[in-house]
Amino acid sequence: MVVNKHVSPSVCFSLITINLLALFPHLNLLPLWLACFCCLCVVWRLFLLKKQMPLPRTFTKLVLIIFVSSGVLIQYIGKSGPEVGVSLLTVAFALKILELQWVRDGYVITILSIFIACMWFLFSMTLFTGLYAVFIFTLAIALFVQMNRNPDHQKSFVSNIKYACIMLLQSIPMMVILFVFFPRVDPIWANNNQKIDATGLKETMSPSDLADMAGKNQLAFRVEFLKGQIPKENQLYWRALILSEFDGLEWSVKSGEDFYHTVKMNSPLWLRETQFLGKPIPYRVILPATGQRFAVSLELSKPGTEEFLYTRDLRFLFPDKIVQTKEYEMVAYQKFILENRLSKLRYDQETKLPIEGNERSKSYAKKMFERADQHPRVYIQSILNSFKQDPFFYTLKAPKLEKDIIDAFLFDSRKGFCAHYASALVFLARSVGIPARVVVGYQGGEINPFGQYLVVKQLDAHAWSEIWFEEAGWVRYDPTTYIAESRVLDTPEQMAGDATASEDAILAGGSFQQWAGFRAMRQWGDYMELKWNKVVVSFDKERQEALLSQFWGKLTRQLFLMLSAVALFLMGALFIWFWLTSKKSELNELERAYLEYCALLEENGFERKKGETPEEFCRRISVLKPDWAQTLRMITDIFYQEYYASLEPSASLKVSRKKCKKAAHAIVRLAKSLM
Repeated sequence: MVVNKHVSPSVCFSLITINLLALFPHLNLLPLWLACFCCLCVVWRLFLLKKQMPLPRTFTKLVLIIFVSSGVLIQYIGKSGPEVGVSLLTVAFALKILELQWVRDGYVITILSIFIACMWFLFSMTLFTGLYAVFIFTLAIALFVQMNRNPDHQKSFVSNIKYACIMLLQSIPMMVILFVFFPRVDPIWANNNQKIDATGLKETMSPSDLADMAGKNQLAFRVEFLKGQIPKENQLYWRALILSEFDGLEWSVKSGEDFYHTVKMNSPLWLRETQFLGKPIPYRVILPATGQRFAVSLELSKPGTEEFLYTRDLRFLFPDKIVQTKEYEMVAYQKFILENRLSKLRYDQETKLPIEGNERSKSYAKKMFERADQHPRVYIQSILNSFKQDPFFYTLKAPKLEKDIIDAFLFDSRKGFCAHYASALVFLARSVGIPARVVVGYQGGEINPFGQYLVVKQLDAHAWSEIWFEEAGWVRYDPTTYIAESRVLDTPEQMAGDATASEDAILAGGSFQQWAGFRAMRQWGDYMELKWNKVVVSFDKERQEALLSQFWGKLTRQLFLMLSAVALFLMGALFIWFWLTSKKSELNELERAYLEYCALLEENGFERKKGETPEEFCRRISVLKPDWAQTLRMITDIFYQEYYASLEPSASLKVSRKKCKKAAHAIVRLAKSLM
């Protein structure tokens, strides 16, 4: 393995290519100027390769390092997390390409490309991420093979790719063993403050929040119905957040709320009085990383085996933030009576409104309530009828409301979407003393025919109202369903098909959506993504223990340590066996140094002939290059003197090795001085 040999132009181009491919996924995560800098480094190196120009000088590279390091520190000042480290490593990797000259540089770039590809898993755990990483691994191994082949036995890059694929296939058994038996640990990003924006729901809601989400076609979560019974579309209301406090501009989750634990404490009285009616519908939710704690649940649900925290309004939360894909099971009951009695404290909480503001709406509510003979159900229905009969319009492009937003919506713009209508209905109900609250979550979903599961996306984000009636408890009302179809100006699906409203509009909407073949491919891809999440991403500590306990019973700590020790012993034995059976190089360090010297001369057009002795080679090149004669003579004399001295029987082995190593360094140093 000659590491001090110049890389050939073809290998250099391949190394630049793998550099760019490894950087590509990170460019979208970097600040714009850093992404441009990385691309500039690659283009610069390609230009130097094509024009056969010398590489940047040390001073130039030092200036670039100082510039970009200072820029990264300024960009991320006061911040922490993987973004900072990934940015520094990514930019350093891009700079490394500017000093690509020797084979050893090629080894470094190839190894770093694998490492850089793996860093993408810090931000994305999708199937595409895994496949792209395998693609980079294959190219990297193929480049290793190409750089280590004898120049006289070089093969095509396609042949090297095949060889790399064989090596990867041979590694699968070891990979499976490590995946199943290696102790699972929490992801290294679990305790940092990075923002994971898999779902856009927050614990506060203003109308513009849901409008921004409605045009997004990204996945929110998937649902498997365990007995195959998928409820009708109009029954698929997925509760996530209950918003009970209103400050005049935003609705928010009630502060200071009591939390209950599904396992560690007895059920409170109000939960025991809750009536779950009808046929139970068991289901499993596959929730991507959200960076938040709330869980989505079908109205109205009981938790399965998963441990949850829950509130009085049956809003479920996880003990910790979700930083990787989470699976949990629940049982839904679509007929229920929740909290059919309210205490004075609870009544005051669910009817509270700001003292000032939206006076026209309060006055309008009192008049409507009198017309309904102060009958709560008749009053709520009269408001819904006004949404249907009066010129109210449904649109995601509603005008922005800044002050007295309920008044501005009901009496001025009359244009809005689910958040506007749900907010207005709850405000009007509370204005006359009827307990009410806003529920934020998702509505509907698309059935995937390949796996018969439900796919819920961000464009399904929805807000509706829950109104409390005596003896009946909390009852769902969705005021947007009362808007006449002729007054629906646009829909989330239309927004998702608009290239200006969706990041992936080319793939998500437009004419592609009308093509059945594309739709089937998209659904099949989502099905494979689900399998990837279930088999790989969701294989956490609990699932590992459950799997291993099927073979060894209860997985105690002692048993787990014993299995780990056995696995390490087998891996060590396998490594020793490969090391003992592998063919050892018969060349010592001095001989390898001399061969590197011959390779350097060969790159400059002076190839050593077959059967030519070092002395004959020295004399022939000295005639052709007289200015090299003295250095060539020194290299040849060092080689002869130390090589034959080490063969004498009286020579000490330790002293001989030390002298050979010193002579080898001298040969390499003198050889480089010729270039």
